[in-house]
Amino acid sequence: MRVLMQDFDMRADHLQVVATQEEAWRWAGSRPAVIDHHDPPVPFTTNVPREYQAREPFDLVCLTRSPQYTPAEADPIFDAIVERFIDEDA
Repeated sequence: MRVLMQDFDMRADHLQVVATQEEAWRWAGSRPAVIDHHDPPVPFTTNVPREYQAREPFDLVCLTRSPQYTPAEADPIFDAIVERFIDEDA
């Protein structure tokens, strides 16, 4: 997601969203010609999932479903996450 990385650099250690009038499909592989606004940079690091270890147990899970962008084939994964990790009565 180059468009979310600071200076559109995939190796950046910060995320930085920009606003532009250009259509996203026109510049998804490069930089927009005109940037109207930069949001403040947010520190960002990546981890190899199998090597990640949390210091403490998680106490919050946020899960959203977006029918417009998520294929129906992903519904069983969503349902499995809800069943295992989400207490809907809490």
